[in-house]
Amino acid sequence: MTAAVLFLGAFSSYYLSKWSDTVGRGNTILLCSVASLAGELSLALLFEASMWPLLIVACWTGFWIVADSAIYKTALTEFVPNEIKTTALGIQSAIGFSLTVPSNYFFGYLLELVNPTSSPIEATIWFLPFFILFVGGLCAPLFSLILRKYENVPRRSPNT
Repeated sequence: MTAAVLFLGAFSSYYLSKWSDTVGRGNTILLCSVASLAGELSLALLFEASMWPLLIVACWTGFWIVADSAIYKTALTEFVPNEIKTTALGIQSAIGFSLTVPSNYFFGYLLELVNPTSSPIEATIWFLPFFILFVGGLCAPLFSLILRKYENVPRRSPNT
């Protein structure tokens, strides 16, 4: 089920990358991040609901959470000088992957903290771990608003 939900990201990444060519990187990242945040908050609120509403919200979140990955990389190549593009992309990837491991650990830690007597499989309180994902996800729309300010600023040619 998880793989199917994340597979939706393949479609979103392609179509929203094309859309960002028309409406701008900052606008598209803002849309993706706000839609993703809505899904993450909904997961926090609905986790104890029946399977179907949860599955619908998970599909929504899976679609939006992956959508902006290619757009970040494209925006980065447009903002940094040619001489450091590869380094900048490497730093962006390293930061992204480096945050994945502690995020998963922290999610599990919070899950066990609010469900101290049960194994994670038997956990009944899921709000706090999913809410923390929502709080962490607030960075994306905030940074996209900053990006929108600089998106149309003329850049120095590398040859000048």
